[in-house]
Amino acid sequence: MFTSITYKELTMEEVGNYEEYLGSKEVQKKSRETEELGISKEARPSAIVCNHQSFLDTYVLICCPLHPSFAAKVEMSRAPIVNKLVEGLMSLYITRGGSTAERNSIVQSIVDRQ
Repeated sequence: MFTSITYKELTMEEVGNYEEYLGSKEVQKKSRETEELGISKEARPSAIVCNHQSFLDTYVLICCPLHPSFAAKVEMSRAPIVNKLVEGLMSLYITRGGSTAERNSIVQSIVDRQ
């Protein structure tokens, strides 16, 4: 039911051309800045991106001591009861098939929260 999470740094070859999706090098820049300041990897800003298998996953993550926030499809903002949970988590709403400007805005919001 639950899987363990393993940390692994990916090489650029493994990641591929992620800029096509992110639209910004801001995340890389912020990581380099913290490294230059001597901040350990454990204390650096981070983002965990994962898909979920059910709505139960969301409730489990709510209990997480790391205080995660979520990216949710914009349709969740119109779902009764669920929308209050999503808003309470300070989730970012994403329009599927949204414009490049919308995507860049979401990425900037993620960077700002780090």
